[in-house]
Amino acid sequence: MVSEKRREGRRGSGRRGGKVEAPSQALPMARDARDIAVLGAGNTSMQAAIRAAIFAALFVASMEAVIAVARFGENVTPIWIASAVLAWALIAGSTRDWPLIVGLAALFHVLRAVFYGDHPATEIIYLLANIGGPLVCAGLMRWRGIGLTFEDRSSVLSVLVIAGIVAPTASTAVVAIGTLVDPTRFEVEDLGVWFLSDALSYLVFLPVFWSLAKGGWRELFTPTRRVRTFLLLAGLVGLLALEWVLPTEWRRSLPTLLVPYLILMVFELGQAGARAALAITATGLLIYALFGPGAARFGAPMTEYILTVQVYIAAIAACLLPLAAVLTEKQNLYETTSEALAEAQAAWGSLIAAEAQYRLVADNTNEMILRVGLDGSILFASPACRGLAQNPETLHGRMLADLAHPDETAASRALLAKARAEGAVDHPHAMQVRLRNATDGWTLFNVRLTLVASGNREPDEFIAVLQQVQ
Repeated sequence: MVSEKRREGRRGSGRRGGKVEAPSQALPMARDARDIAVLGAGNTSMQAAIRAAIFAALFVASMEAVIAVARFGENVTPIWIASAVLAWALIAGSTRDWPLIVGLAALFHVLRAVFYGDHPATEIIYLLANIGGPLVCAGLMRWRGIGLTFEDRSSVLSVLVIAGIVAPTASTAVVAIGTLVDPTRFEVEDLGVWFLSDALSYLVFLPVFWSLAKGGWRELFTPTRRVRTFLLLAGLVGLLALEWVLPTEWRRSLPTLLVPYLILMVFELGQAGARAALAITATGLLIYALFGPGAARFGAPMTEYILTVQVYIAAIAACLLPLAAVLTEKQNLYETTSEALAEAQAAWGSLIAAEAQYRLVADNTNEMILRVGLDGSILFASPACRGLAQNPETLHGRMLADLAHPDETAASRALLAKARAEGAVDHPHAMQVRLRNATDGWTLFNVRLTLVASGNREPDEFIAVLQQVQ
């Protein structure tokens, strides 16, 4: 049987944050969704159950891990990774598997409480807070169709509101009720730490889980980026390590120096770099807050100092994530524009080549070729049309029917109207008609009129081929 001190130092037995009377009384911290991998799609019930059990075990293990390291006299748990683990299990899973995931997580949570001999009322409060917050976070994200790709400002702002405000508020509200049920275990002054513990859990670790699951981290280690990634990450770790060696009076400047360096990492490494930088920064600052020398607090009580560090990390997350999203959005817009421009250039080149080929054929054939608009106006006349006009260019803009003999003008217009009404592309219509020639006389022609379309568009002109009847 574990000792009473150990039981009171666990999440299910203690408060989520704030002061305690002795180190033995630890304060543990009790559009587009398709962008997220749906792990449960198309799998068997057994596979879903195994996956849910693994997540439930990770959920409880992460609780134990955070509580185990939060040992520094006046115990506070400044970040609660378990919330991010359960939220990710729900976000990454199929909605139909949610009851199984939540059920097993709750079962493991209760078994842990039984193992440590927690009071039932206390366990109920912690269970509702630990399960309810992630469920609210994942449920709102699934309902709003929001993923964790952060490719635009709208999605990242929605995640900041849901994961950074709404879900932590739901969890903290349960604990607030706990202060009425058991004021000796749940204290009002701990609510701020509790709220930020959940908020930082979602904002810091959910994006990291997404990058690990979707392979987004690989872009940091491409041949063109791996050296730069290593140098920038090493520089960030070095800056955080300075906290342990700098004189106390110089440590005040470190948070200010971190901000421009983190912004540089976002510009150099993009979304993946921003997520990695945020996780490393949060981990480094919280480790120093937990285990650093007491002089680093500059006389502030531990709870206030932890709360200050949490607020600072939250402010960094609220700046870095939208900035990375804006840069990603602009990069995507640039790539889309470049692709559209390349396609337009290719299409224009094809059009020019087709026009050149058409003119080559038209200029070297003895047949008279006319391009005629749907209204019957002549758009182009090949050089062979000198039989109709000494300068074929003078035919441009004239109506084809006006060239016909007065006795055949009506028939010519009727043929154009019939071909236009039928709308049959590449289906020729033939007739014989007398047309005024270059000597102001009349010449009999066989006319083959064909409706054509440019590219995949609607029919937009006729091609008229004229052959003189001998």
